[in-house]
Amino acid sequence: MNAPTSGQRKPAPGSTALYRLFDSANQLLYVGISDRPEVRWAEHALDKNWWHLVARESVEWLSTRSAALSAESEAVTNERPIFNAMRMKDGSIVKAVYDDSVAREKIKRTLLREIQEQVLSAGTQVTATGIARRFGVSTRTAASAIRDLPAGLLEHRSNRTFVSGAQPVPARPWTGEKLPHDLFWAQLA
Repeated sequence: MNAPTSGQRKPAPGSTALYRLFDSANQLLYVGISDRPEVRWAEHALDKNWWHLVARESVEWLSTRSAALSAESEAVTNERPIFNAMRMKDGSIVKAVYDDSVAREKIKRTLLREIQEQVLSAGTQVTATGIARRFGVSTRTAASAIRDLPAGLLEHRSNRTFVSGAQPVPARPWTGEKLPHDLFWAQLA
């Protein structure tokens, strides 16, 4: 899911939303607050590698930010969402980590193969958003996989990423035959 939508409007100035994010099995993933939940979800989509797991949300508007903070704290303590940090009695903080290493490696291997086989040809733009949609992962996971590709495969121009024009070609041993550029220069001599 790219971005859940609440369908509810902010009821009054100064009110704050308490939102809950769920996966497709109705497992509570995250509880948060915001005066603009749709904007906050867009931020989560960029920086939470578990975002692609979000299937639905619920929104409850509270009259003040203070009330929302209290309700959030209570919800995190009682409902135990998977990806919220929890402060333990000893003061330590425990936070679940979503391991996206398998997805990153799959994306990296696939892109590497497609670039080498020229399925993705030189000059093709590569975006984290496009890769995320294609592989059903978060934008953050896709961006990490793109960054993990070997140097030289991609080039960056004007804040955009493209498949490089100079792709490494596996070396083949020289057999002594005249190569086309040798023939050209021989004709000029």
